[in-house]
Amino acid sequence: MSAFGLAMKELRAKNNLSLREAAARVPMSDTYWWRLENDQRHVSEEIAVSIDKAFDQGGRLYALREQPQARPVAAPPPLVPPPAPAGEPLGADDVDRMNATVRQLIELDQQFGADEIYQLGLRAFRAAQARLGAGLVDPTQATEARRAAAELAEVCGWLAYDADQQDLARAMFNESQLDAELIGDWHMETFVRDLRAMQALHVGRPEEALLMARRAIDHPQVKGRMQAIFQLRRGRALAALGSEAEALDALDCSFTALADGMSSTDSPWTWWIHEAEVRLHRSLALSALGRHAQACEESLRSMELLPKAQVRDWAVYQAYRIGVLTAAGAWGDAVAELARLQTRWPDVRSTRTANLVMAAVARRGVPADVGDAARQCLAAAR
Repeated sequence: MSAFGLAMKELRAKNNLSLREAAARVPMSDTYWWRLENDQRHVSEEIAVSIDKAFDQGGRLYALREQPQARPVAAPPPLVPPPAPAGEPLGADDVDRMNATVRQLIELDQQFGADEIYQLGLRAFRAAQARLGAGLVDPTQATEARRAAAELAEVCGWLAYDADQQDLARAMFNESQLDAELIGDWHMETFVRDLRAMQALHVGRPEEALLMARRAIDHPQVKGRMQAIFQLRRGRALAALGSEAEALDALDCSFTALADGMSSTDSPWTWWIHEAEVRLHRSLALSALGRHAQACEESLRSMELLPKAQVRDWAVYQAYRIGVLTAAGAWGDAVAELARLQTRWPDVRSTRTANLVMAAVARRGVPADVGDAARQCLAAAR
């Protein structure tokens, strides 16, 4: 832990504050505070000043911020690892290259969307997996190579999912989980199980999602934010299957598990779960159960709570909101939300989001003008 992160943790302990209470003083989300405290995010000058002032440190905390070091400009590593000479095993340089590829794919996804880059990720994974499958790996790097391959497959799965290449996404999630199991990386394995449950819900396989969620919930190590995530998946699956009381109970459990904020015992991959996400899924569950007025209210609240920095997520939330509104027969509101999406669509588009919008307006009874508004919205990026 860096000196700055340690000082943040000591401030919380000295003032007997939870993550949520400490973050509220700045203000920022409890998740963001946790990531700064645990060196998961770079501490900007503005953030350092804000925290220092919020806790009356007189510049002491700010002085602990690590200053960025000037580095010579160098060409970035190639996105797709170059082929190794025949018979050469994967080594430390290859592992570093795979990890760099993961970071580049995530950055490119934020800039350009998954549609343009998922094939690059797939090429990188297949190049590494071919050598792993043939046993071409330095024995001292075997575990790290598998771990890097598992993360690369997970990112490829996510990109394929967002590009609505669902068969490929499923295959990549399976590859990732297999590699994680082979090296005993329980946290990665659990992360991918959640992604598989998420995808099962998206493609209309609620029984499969429910089975995965229940298995995770029953595991003794699944606590806190992980429990919140899998209860959320369970609630959505039960709603799709028409079990109203159980579905709403599961979503209430998700809220309860999330209430204490992020702690040092939570797995790092759970950083993304927050109240906005739970409310989004609650709105979708209520809509599936036919409780349309409540679904619309929850959908609006989820949009209000979504952190502004999550620009790409805003588009997905908006697409789901349009679906909730069309299910409720709120045609005027749906057209208004389509107009809002259209203003930002060129910057946030993805095939999955577009398909969510078109599925929303393809419902029986949706007026032609709503469908026209959807087509006009999606054409804005062309």
